[in-house]
Parts: sequence; C-alpha cells; structure tokens
Amino acid sequence: MPQKRKCITNMSARILESGIEKRVRRWVEEENGIWIKLLADGRKGIPDNLILLPPIVIDRFEFPVNFMVELKRRHGGIVSPHQEKWIKDLHHVGQPAFVCYSLEHVKDVAQFCKDTIRRRVLGPKADLD
Repeated sequence: MPQKRKCITNMSARILESGIEKRVRRWVEEENGIWIKLLADGRKGIPDNLILLPPIVIDRFEFPVNFMVELKRRHGGIVSPHQEKWIKDLHHVGQPAFVCYSLEHVKDVAQFCKDTIRRRVLGPKADLD
C-alpha cells in the first residue's frame, strides 16, 4: 500500500495574493509610481490593479508606462473565463493587461512595456540594452 505524502503547509511557500499585492505596491512606490487598487463596479473579472510608472523620455517626449494586472498566487491561482475575456478586451483597445504571479513577474511586465514603447517610437533599430 503506497504511503500518503505529507502535506506541507509552510506559509512562506504559499504566498497569498494579498502578500504579492503588498510587495508590488511597495515596489511601485519605490519606483516613484502610483499603484491603484480598482474596485469593480459589478463587472466580474476586471484586473484590479492599475500600475502607473514614471514616463520614459525619448527625444524630449514623455511616454506613459501604465498597465493593469490581475495578481494570482503561483500555486493554485486560477484565471477565470471573465478575467481572460477582460484581458483580451483591454488589449483590443490598447490597454496593456496581464496576469502576474509574483513581484518579479510584475517587474518583467514593466520592462516589457517600456521596451515595447521604445520599439514603437524608435522602430526596429531600437537599442534595448
């Protein structure tokens, strides 16, 4: 008869969404940005975190860096069909929106958004290093 596996309930291994949210908020503030927790007005699935980072400057012009995030815990965080639809709809109207599972993932998304702006402004020869 196979042995039952022990269930590990170490909370540090199971970071909750609220814990990720606190880390993201701290990081955004350290970056001199604004983090807004959105309250849904009855619309199921809309990403509930708006991140506004300082603009990047290209040739004296400022380009805003903002995106919406639905935070999920790494293990067990499930994206609902409503959330998938909202993210798709937001992308359709030009608003970046993502599902992120950690602070590091949010930082990667921020860099992706900045790189995308640079590519759109400077073209394919944009030096992203």
